[in-house]
Amino acid sequence: MEERRILIADTAIAVVAEVGIRGLTHRAVDASASLATGSTSYYARSKAQLVELTVERLASLLRGYTEHAELAAKTPADGAELTTVLTDWLGGLYADYQGELRARSSLILELENRNSGDSALLREALVAPDDLSGPLASAGLDSSELLGPLLTALEGLLWEHSAGRRIGEADTSGTDARLLSSLLSVHHGSDKRGIFGIRL
Repeated sequence: MEERRILIADTAIAVVAEVGIRGLTHRAVDASASLATGSTSYYARSKAQLVELTVERLASLLRGYTEHAELAAKTPADGAELTTVLTDWLGGLYADYQGELRARSSLILELENRNSGDSALLREALVAPDDLSGPLASAGLDSSELLGPLLTALEGLLWEHSAGRRIGEADTSGTDARLLSSLLSVHHGSDKRGIFGIRL
């Protein structure tokens, strides 16, 4: 993206994070970016095009974070090490990507209502099955059984920290680690307790 286009897209993400997708207008982006009125319209003539530009940039930023963290290349020796890998990955998001996570949550909800494929793009840009298959195998865990539940658990934690009861909070209590450890231990044969501590 060229510099002005990136500025507009980044500002649009910030607007969505602050006021939601319904507050995403060309005028709001121009004002927030201190641009002349009509500047955003040059790059996105309609609201749909502005949303598309926002989604494209947000997906790129989130994918860049996960690739920089090298999540897919991690080689944990067991479920405990995998839990650490995942909580470190989540912690970086909570610390540095709060606005992006809030915008992601808002956009996913709106785009699901429109039956748009962009909601799936935003989900998998941040964490996709391929990001977890390698680490699961390295930890000696069966991805065919764990991949779906693990993706669901991660999405739940991301929602809780970006749009739920723990907005903006770091996981200082270790709740994320305990939940993930419980899920992974089911398939690692440690105490035979599943997610939320339910005995199998």
